[in-house]
Amino acid sequence: MRRLFLTIVGIMFCVGCSGNQVTLTNDSYTRVTLHFRGEQYALVPGEVRDLTGIPNGAFDFSTMYVKPDEVLSEHITATGDLSGQMSFFNWNTCIDLRYISVLEPAITRDSSCVKDSSVSPARTVCTVTTDTVWNYQIGASASTSKPSATSN
Repeated sequence: MRRLFLTIVGIMFCVGCSGNQVTLTNDSYTRVTLHFRGEQYALVPGEVRDLTGIPNGAFDFSTMYVKPDEVLSEHITATGDLSGQMSFFNWNTCIDLRYISVLEPAITRDSSCVKDSSVSPARTVCTVTTDTVWNYQIGASASTSKPSATSN
């Protein structure tokens, strides 16, 4: 009876146990949301979260990010591992997915000149306007660590 109990406990301990893990780190300026294995994981700036219990296999993922209010959509550049596939080939695969971003101003100048004929002699009046446009770059980098082939 004791042997049967230990066998059942051993099976329960092994079934569904996985050392596969994804560590998410949001070092970006805004909130990001990872879509992975049918779930959504929202991370605020500065948050770190571990996803555990991942079975072996290959799983697609994608990322949504919040556009900063001061940035126009045409001034956003997305690079790196914001989407793709994560592969887990043994029970101890660890993937670190780190989100990063850069928010920087780009100053634009526009000048226009008009001829003012209301004064004598006529003169040209030029105005220069300066606007600050924000450029936003967001990206992600994924790194995988796997134990040696002799590990279980």
